[in-house]
Amino acid sequence: MTWIQYMTSNVPFKEKENEYLLDITIGEALEKGIALPGWHKKYTSDQRVLLHLDGHDESGFSIQPFEKDSQDMRDTDKAFCAEIWWIDTEAKAEGLLRYIREYMQKCNEIELWYLFQGLHTDKPYKEATRYKNVSLEHLNAAVLNEFFGNYEDTPACLLVRNDE
Repeated sequence: MTWIQYMTSNVPFKEKENEYLLDITIGEALEKGIALPGWHKKYTSDQRVLLHLDGHDESGFSIQPFEKDSQDMRDTDKAFCAEIWWIDTEAKAEGLLRYIREYMQKCNEIELWYLFQGLHTDKPYKEATRYKNVSLEHLNAAVLNEFFGNYEDTPACLLVRNDE
């Protein structure tokens, strides 16, 4: 069982890669002068590695769309889903806020979810979802950081509406 952060909407999500996570071969990294840990000498130059660049823990996050029935999640009437990996700093919340503002130019509503898979997704649900509503106008990084950082043992949904 694990915590999951995801969002749902009726408009498809655009994937966002973590710009501080570099998927590269050892040979490409050496050609570019990227410092590698000593363990890289055990592998061939065509071996792919994931490197965490400076800022990975502080600012980097990703958005990965997934099929609605492929994840263990709460019921939603929204057609499209995307996992958010992982909002746990103010800088990541700022990045997610920019993503949401751009995304919501083409939709009026988005659900942000935070829950413990298994315990909160097994039916019948033992605990009710804690819902909170916020307009896009009043959504800010502090609201996102508080929502994703509460770590309460209660499933939560932040409903963001674009009331323009």
